[in-house]
Amino acid sequence: MFEIDITSKTFNNEKINTVNARELHEQLQVTSKFADWIVRRIQKYGFIENQDFVKVSQKRETPSQNWETSKGYAIDYFITIDMAKELCMVENNENGRIARQYFIEKEKELRQLQLGHNSNTPATTSTNDLIGMLKNALVQLENNKEQLDRYNQIINAKDEQLEVQEKQLENQEKQLLEMSPKAKICNDFLNSNQQLNCTTVAKMLGTSVVKFNNWLREKGYMFAKSTLPSAEMIEKGYMIVKNIPYYDYQNQENKFNKQTFITPKGFEFLQHKYIIKGE
Repeated sequence: MFEIDITSKTFNNEKINTVNARELHEQLQVTSKFADWIVRRIQKYGFIENQDFVKVSQKRETPSQNWETSKGYAIDYFITIDMAKELCMVENNENGRIARQYFIEKEKELRQLQLGHNSNTPATTSTNDLIGMLKNALVQLENNKEQLDRYNQIINAKDEQLEVQEKQLENQEKQLLEMSPKAKICNDFLNSNQQLNCTTVAKMLGTSVVKFNNWLREKGYMFAKSTLPSAEMIEKGYMIVKNIPYYDYQNQENKFNKQTFITPKGFEFLQHKYIIKGE
């Protein structure tokens, strides 16, 4: 059965109901060390010292490996009920659900006790009680505002990511529209058994042969300082090398020049990488 002590601690000269985060860590059966767990949770969810929690250094006679100790002293974190409920919620498991429900029930009991105390309090002190309740309500509103700000930050970050993705899609659609006149030529080539040189393929992709060849070298599809394809591209049937004959007028003899040609299969691969994925 889940059970944890609720104690009163001073936050900015005010008494606030708290629980020991170390005990909560044990009840939730968190596998990571307490010191690592509480620091990560505070940093990730933006909890504020002296508002959401206070740190208390206490001497331990037999320090445990799970305690953040310094010369026999351990640092305990006393957290507000609201922070405890939020920590339970983000654990996202059955233990967290049970613990959160426990704190909700405890809050109801504390409110009933407070109401009973107020009903038995002499009229001469009711004003002070009312002021205290108002102060607690203001603190609660401030805590809720902090939580709302944290959630808004998360939502804004998600919105920014969506905007970036939408812009990327718009750019891709724009590129596809600009290429539409060339789409039929590309489709005809893909359904043929022909091979095209890099100059022709570069034009079909809407770029210059210099930029296209530099991109091929950057990706390792073509040897550096060369126009010949890598062995992998040849093995996969993406590119072939042809000996193109030409006449050397200076030496008056026939010669051959090695030239790279791209197959339909290779064009489909390169088109996907160069345009659609933007690599």
